[in-house]
Amino acid sequence: MVEFSWFKYDCGCQALDEGSLGMKKNGRRLVIAPSSMAYGQDSKHGKVSADSVVAFEIEVVRVCNNGSSKS
Repeated sequence: MVEFSWFKYDCGCQALDEGSLGMKKNGRRLVIAPSSMAYGQDSKHGKVSADSVVAFEIEVVRVCNNGSSKS
């Protein structure tokens, strides 16, 4: 699992690690990841083929700080 001070997810993708840095509330970002920064030769639960280029659309809708949320 990757955890920043404000963001948690568990997908094993380096592109999301780097592509989500610096995002703020209401921010949107399109991350297009070559297979070397996505899942490489691993297939993810049959939903992503090995050696695939993957696109992620990221949107920050809420920021939580010490258990409280700022919607």
